[in-house]
Amino acid sequence: MTFEILIHPKASKKIDSLPANVKEHIKQKLREFSQDPFAFDVKKLIDAGKYPKYRLRIGDYRFIFTIDYESKTIYVLRFFHRKEGYDKFL
Repeated sequence: MTFEILIHPKASKKIDSLPANVKEHIKQKLREFSQDPFAFDVKKLIDAGKYPKYRLRIGDYRFIFTIDYESKTIYVLRFFHRKEGYDKFL
C-alpha cells in the first residue's frame, strides 16, 4: 500500500536548505516511508480525533505528520532538527 506524501511548504523549505547529502538521505527515507509508514521509528504524539499526529525520526531530524487512510495520504506538517524540541510544533 503506497501513500502519497504531501509536505507543508515551510517543511519543504527547511529540507531544501540542508546539505545535499543529508537532503538526499532524507528524501530516500521518505520514499521508503511512503511504502510502509509504520515500519520506521514512528511514535504517536497526540490523538486528535480522526487525524492523530505522529513523529517520524530519521537520524537527527524529526517529522510531525498525520495520515489520511481513506485517501492514502501522509501530510508532513513540520520538519525540524531534534535539538529544536517538540513544544512549539504540537
